Amino acid sequence: MLTFIDGNCTGRQLYVTDWDNTTKFLTVETALPGTPSAGSIATVNPFSRIMGQDGGRSFREYWIEASLWARHGAQDHHFVLLEWQQAEAAGLSTLRYEKGRTVVMPGVPSPTSGRGALYGMYYWDDGYYDQPGGTNLEIWLEKIEIGGPQTYQILRRDGRNIGPALADNFMVLTRSAGGTAGDSVKVWRQQNLAFNKQRPTKITDYDAVTADLYEPGTWRTSSPDFTSFPIPVSYDAEAEVITCALEAVDGSGVTRLGYIQGSWDEQTGRISWSDEPAPTGKSNPFLDVATLRCERESDSRRIDVHPSRIIPSFDGTWSLIYTGNTDVADETGMYALHGAPDRWSFDHPSQFAGEIITKGGKGTEILQPWGNGYSPWGNAHIYGPILHNPYAQTTEKQYMAFLSAKTIMHNGTTWNDSRRPIVGFAGADIKSLVPQPYNREISPLPAPDAHGINGDILGQEDCIGLLIEGSGGGGFTQGVGLFTSEDGIHFQEMWPSSAWLDAFIPQGELPGEATRVTPGRPFRLGDKRIYYYLVDWSGTCNFAWCRYNGETWYSISDGEISAYLETPILEKPDEGWGELYFNLELNDGNLQVEVWDPENEQPLAGYGKQDCDMLASGIEQPITWQSASLSELTDDYLRLRIHLTRPLSTDESPQLFAWEIKAKVVQYPSAAELQVEGETNPANVVDSTPTFSWTYQHLQGSPQSAYQIIVASSQEQLDDGIGDLWDSGVVLGSETTATYQGQALADYQTYFWKVRVRSAEGVWSEEW
Repeated sequence: MLTFIDGNCTGRQLYVTDWDNTTKFLTVETALPGTPSAGSIATVNPFSRIMGQDGGRSFREYWIEASLWARHGAQDHHFVLLEWQQAEAAGLSTLRYEKGRTVVMPGVPSPTSGRGALYGMYYWDDGYYDQPGGTNLEIWLEKIEIGGPQTYQILRRDGRNIGPALADNFMVLTRSAGGTAGDSVKVWRQQNLAFNKQRPTKITDYDAVTADLYEPGTWRTSSPDFTSFPIPVSYDAEAEVITCALEAVDGSGVTRLGYIQGSWDEQTGRISWSDEPAPTGKSNPFLDVATLRCERESDSRRIDVHPSRIIPSFDGTWSLIYTGNTDVADETGMYALHGAPDRWSFDHPSQFAGEIITKGGKGTEILQPWGNGYSPWGNAHIYGPILHNPYAQTTEKQYMAFLSAKTIMHNGTTWNDSRRPIVGFAGADIKSLVPQPYNREISPLPAPDAHGINGDILGQEDCIGLLIEGSGGGGFTQGVGLFTSEDGIHFQEMWPSSAWLDAFIPQGELPGEATRVTPGRPFRLGDKRIYYYLVDWSGTCNFAWCRYNGETWYSISDGEISAYLETPILEKPDEGWGELYFNLELNDGNLQVEVWDPENEQPLAGYGKQDCDMLASGIEQPITWQSASLSELTDDYLRLRIHLTRPLSTDESPQLFAWEIKAKVVQYPSAAELQVEGETNPANVVDSTPTFSWTYQHLQGSPQSAYQIIVASSQEQLDDGIGDLWDSGVVLGSETTATYQGQALADYQTYFWKVRVRSAEGVWSEEW
């Protein structure tokens, strides 16, 4: 697909309809308003979802990826140097792809055009770059995606378990050629539905939010000079408690790093924080921040060192990520301690691993990157979030990094202009991140410039959210925007990082709030998602919150009483179908789900709308049909049709925030309160055929369907599962008592017994 970016056909697209391998001709067709004006430029757009806006221009207009070759005579030569320059109002943004590296191209005069130009050189036979006159230049397109609805037809994974998740929280959308948002990419069809979005609600008393983090007279008496966020480390979903690291100053002025735990306080409407109890032999706080250096030597110079992430590694060890530099603030890099045996035992001298991603020197090219061997084109500071994807089902993207790589550029006269593009990395381990998307080529992602950046995995494997402060030429007086991606490469704008109240987290909105807000890393807390941010840079922070996965949702359109949404075709995972869960709020209406056979477009028997059991509001509500779950189906392909209804068009519509198919979690039954003749471990039993009893337990209330008892003459026999005196065998039924029917029992002997139970799903208790 080709897209015109200027002239009288701007925004119109040419669709590739045929390719003649003999003549090497592409056939394209479209409906244009007229003959393209002389000099019109159409660019190759191989990714249908590269969307977003910056100053009214679509990002996909100038993030171009293609393989270029040059033909001279009978020989073909691959380009080894590609240059792309993008002119902005404030200066010149230039990239150079050279032998797999991307660096600044200095000394290029600023063009008068507001668009870009692409240049290329190829490697000639004598070993030099050459651009002889009369060269016949051909572009060989290795991949073309035909434009269309941009929705998935089928959600499936390949042989490496890579592919879209069987889940949708409606935060990655289709986009028109002009960037206008449509439905979620995982909505196949819908009728009478309205798409909605809502930014999080700020706590109005940000001084109280800051005070909640600190406790005078302890290791966290006050905040450091640079405000510290809570750094999420782990979350206990059952207890609804978040554990975070916090950088704080104690009463003697020493900056320390320790752990705090937070839970939602309904009375205050804020988070209540307390110290996490340290394990035996450990202490909280666990680190003097002054011991962190940007070089291995413990006495090396350090400036603005701040911990940013504590993260588990693939091998079970822990890593501490921190920012800092040895020179000036504009040279900030990201450093790591690797190999801690637990999250309480970090030591700089023995664990220092250098820069995670090496930055270049100011205004210079990067010739010999060290560290992990990769260097982005940023020549000033580089920082950003490193994420662990807990939902990832493929090792390649267990860990992801999105770094703002500031580059000081030449505007034609002096080095005075800067850009902050985002470069992406991924890997199977925090210690082995590699560039996205290809090999050693490090290029900016299709995403905006970022002054401040953070992010998280937003509730499902293929929804990555980046919180970006100040994009484009807005500098430091813009709010925080939210950009989302399904692959970690192509990002789209859900909320702008603008200077107005349309930002995701606006600046200057509350009384006394600064015009620069910087995002922290979001986290889940019960039924909420929390977004911390800096109110200013002098020690004050705040947070905004929303329903978990409640940033976007579908509801019935105004004036309608019913609507439906259909998913793409869903392919059965290798492990079988899991359980279906919804995040929904019924309000005055109702929601029902059908499971369709995608071949005949009809509901499966027993899985129609009338079979769907009554639902309740909640962020994780299981969906069943006459008590049967999705996991009981064996069909290879399914489609979900979700019906929303309300009695009157004036009633409040039900809200659908997300759906997800989770791998089936096996719930084991258990037998408790074991007794003989009504007593626990009786010392004397008179009856030679005693009665055994127990209490059956199951978290989801599934009834007992069978039991088995064994009685042994020794503890060893019992532990080996041998009932040398009696083995009842599997007894079907829900009875929780049984009479001994084994060998005769002798007087003054000790005997041993146990029972196992089976649920209605055929699952036996874990312990025998």
